[in-house]
Amino acid sequence: MQYTRYIVGALGIVLIIALGFLLQDQFSDVKVLVLDVAVVIAAYIVSIYIFTRFTCNTDSFAGNVPGLGVNMYFVVFYIVLAIIGVLLGTFVQISFKWQLFYQMVFMVLLASGVLTGQAANQRQNHVVQKSESINKSKEQLLANAQLLKVASLSNVTDNHLREGINKFVERVNYLSPSQSEVARTLEEELLSSITQMQTLVKQGDDAGAIVQELEKANQILKQRIQTY
Repeated sequence: MQYTRYIVGALGIVLIIALGFLLQDQFSDVKVLVLDVAVVIAAYIVSIYIFTRFTCNTDSFAGNVPGLGVNMYFVVFYIVLAIIGVLLGTFVQISFKWQLFYQMVFMVLLASGVLTGQAANQRQNHVVQKSESINKSKEQLLANAQLLKVASLSNVTDNHLREGINKFVERVNYLSPSQSEVARTLEEELLSSITQMQTLVKQGDDAGAIVQELEKANQILKQRIQTY
């Protein structure tokens, strides 16, 4: 499929060049003809590049959608301006220097659109990575809290202590995603405390140490709930 696109693209360029040869008698200045052919080829290439990217199926496609939308807008805008510039140069007899100048201006506009699209992609990827990091942190907390609850069922004989662990785990389940560095730091401390409690519960021979660690974890959890 990829080679087919290259073949189609090459054939299109060949046809554009052939059309230029057929129309060469209509141009008094060969430089204008060369410029027009180059502009049409450039418009053809960028249009193929953008439109084919919308048909790709890769893991990074979703992250590139914002940039592709911006690029599409600027590409269509550039193609319209470039073709209008070619037609004006042909029928109004604008000098080669002026045609070259405004075609270069159009290319600068296109380059600005590409850079804007890349900036949009970077922003989107940053937001996605941040969201994934936040979700991963909460998932780790929930998973370890559930492991603590399971371990307490068979290793904690004190009903009051087991109930305290269950209530703690339930509070962890309703924890909102972290939105700041302070909140994420507290989550790391909470995860460390939960891991320590798991070790103590599995050993099962020091209820006082478990109670002390549970109080510490509840204190950290309270601070985390109050931090966004």
